[in-house]
Amino acid sequence: MLSLATFRPNDLQSALIDVVASSMSAAMQCGMGSGKTTGLALAAHVIGITRPGMYGLWFAEKSTAQSTSAQPIAEVVLGNMGWRYRSHQEYKYWENRSTDFRWYMRAYNPDKGQDAQKAAAQGSTTTAIIADECQDIQARFWRFARGRNRQKGPNGEPAIYIFSGLPHLRAWWVRVAEEANLAAEKKGRAQRFAVLKYTSLINAANLTDEFFDDFEGDAGDFKQFILNEPEPEEGLVWPEWSDATWPEGNIVRGWKYDPSRHTVRLAIDFGRRHPAVLFIASEDDKNLDVVFDELAPDNVDIDHLVHLILRKGWPRAHAASRPSDVAVLIDTASGDPMGTVQKGQTGTNIGEDAVHYLRRPPGNGGIGVNIRYTWDKAKRDIAAGIRRTARRIRGVDGARTLACTEECWKRGMQGKERRTFARMICELGYEPGNNIYGKGEKAGEHDHIADALRYDTMTFAWIDGRGQQAARDAFEALKGLPPPAHSLIRQLGR
Repeated sequence: MLSLATFRPNDLQSALIDVVASSMSAAMQCGMGSGKTTGLALAAHVIGITRPGMYGLWFAEKSTAQSTSAQPIAEVVLGNMGWRYRSHQEYKYWENRSTDFRWYMRAYNPDKGQDAQKAAAQGSTTTAIIADECQDIQARFWRFARGRNRQKGPNGEPAIYIFSGLPHLRAWWVRVAEEANLAAEKKGRAQRFAVLKYTSLINAANLTDEFFDDFEGDAGDFKQFILNEPEPEEGLVWPEWSDATWPEGNIVRGWKYDPSRHTVRLAIDFGRRHPAVLFIASEDDKNLDVVFDELAPDNVDIDHLVHLILRKGWPRAHAASRPSDVAVLIDTASGDPMGTVQKGQTGTNIGEDAVHYLRRPPGNGGIGVNIRYTWDKAKRDIAAGIRRTARRIRGVDGARTLACTEECWKRGMQGKERRTFARMICELGYEPGNNIYGKGEKAGEHDHIADALRYDTMTFAWIDGRGQQAARDAFEALKGLPPPAHSLIRQLGR
């Protein structure tokens, strides 16, 4: 049990105290046993003594019918700092008797869905919100919280958010913080969030050898939950994708198209009434390909698809006839080689194969660019194409040569369309018992966008032998690593 008489905050807890004392918000992604919940209680105290007469909401996982998982720590920290706990039938709160600040304790159940989480965030206006175990809350919680948490501090300070969770590859609360900071930077304002990432080692003095022994033999969990190195989610086709900012991740922020600098190519899956088209720009000086727009219409024929493409981009070879409201110039494209032999592709009997039909100039039925393809058997192999695309997303040397603009990613994740590049990356899984992704309904129609991306890899980004030696070297190095146990902790300086 924590004793305040001998307690000294660790570096994580000290950093969090400094953050809230300066009226900033915090997004924490930290290892198991790092002292997150104790840090939240300390931060709750600081907020309570600096914002008198106000209210805050403290969300924590429900552990019993009467209390939340944060309650035992709150009893030690807040209870020993002059706070008192009040419990009524409909609400429970901690009250600072000196400042009259109240922390209303709310329990959420991630299995109850959107309505229950929304209801938990409704009520009076607050000046601070704490949410623990964010890995168990859906990202939509942020929408509910920001509509509630808007009361300024006594001197006009902004409302405070503290989000805390275990290490996960796509931590929504960290992404919220990064996006808020980027928006503030664009407006010339100070950053709103501090992003705090710590390993379990930060609290090693308070953890037993047995705690680390429990992870012995499970290198994946050790890396993720102790060393704060999240592992990709199981079952996804491209788990290497990260929505962190490039070059650490695969999202390019603040990207602008420049026709004088960017070459643009289309990646096309012709489909049968459900085509998919990716707009990809080359950043040659950065060795980077950027997905910046897309099309995935349902129930269209090839003439309708041509119309939709030409509303977004125009062939550079025919730039003189480009409409004034079309900014993007298209240089080339890739597609399924079967489009050269199947007539009636994309749901209409055009009397000509799709590839040659699309090569026609605008005004004559096509999009006016060369549709490149390959019949190479090795490149057409789906499993091989998945692996090669994965190397673009994250190479064995850590380099990421494929990315998506922030705008395109947000549209895909937050829009009403079901078939988008972003949703494909986050949802497309392997077919059970196979090393390829499912088709049609099994893949939620995501396979068309995945195929389009794979055709781009087959045609423009298939570099034989690249990274193979580095992969072998990395594998040999991994074989020599010691098992993840408390002995490793000692080697790291515990």
